[in-house]
Amino acid sequence: MAVVAAQAGDPDRAWRLADSAEALAEAIANPADHVRTLSSVVAATAQAGDLDRAWRLADRAEALGGTIANPADQAWTLTGLATVIARAGDPDRAEALIDAITYPLTPEESHAKALTTLAIAAAEAGDQGRARRLADRAEALARAEAYSLDWALEGLAAALARASDPDRAEALADSMPGPGAQARELIGLVEAAADAGDLDNAGRLLARALFTAPDRIEWIETVARVFPSVAGDALNILVNAYSAHP
Repeated sequence: MAVVAAQAGDPDRAWRLADSAEALAEAIANPADHVRTLSSVVAATAQAGDLDRAWRLADRAEALGGTIANPADQAWTLTGLATVIARAGDPDRAEALIDAITYPLTPEESHAKALTTLAIAAAEAGDQGRARRLADRAEALARAEAYSLDWALEGLAAALARASDPDRAEALADSMPGPGAQARELIGLVEAAADAGDLDNAGRLLARALFTAPDRIEWIETVARVFPSVAGDALNILVNAYSAHP
């Protein structure tokens, strides 16, 4: 709720809710739940503009994270904290935290998954150089282990597109294992192109996604969402996309 209030531009309410959430967090005995609650408060206080408090709480959460007994729970709880820290405005600290985490299962791919989340955050923040650098690191790690490439790099193609590297983004989408994963990444590129106002490219990518995995009926929902201003209903756009595919 504190995050919602901050996003709605009500910092006073956000601070009050953050006070309540912080007090609630301190009463939580389970360290992982404690850290996750504190991470939410970090996000809310940063969005409300109280960075001093956000970093103090991040320090507290990171220290508590070291007390989580289950290795997998510790790794992913701290990964969540790192993502919050990146979105709050300290991507260097977030990357350092990710690099310090020991992932107990498929360590290189898990590390890649965490770096992918930071690349996505960097692209959303407009830090294109950082997004591309993190994408380099994530892809290299994921391909070195290559158990679940589509899981480790999910969403990375769209991040690259938003970081002004559309050719590499499309090549990455095409390299995913299996048509379903390829189409999912292509749909991410559709949304990135549409957000950039390039509806022609969005339509081309949509047609590619539809032909890559034509049994995925949920793509129609994407058509309706991404092309709301295009004349005709979603079915007509779907037919046009199929017709346009080479």
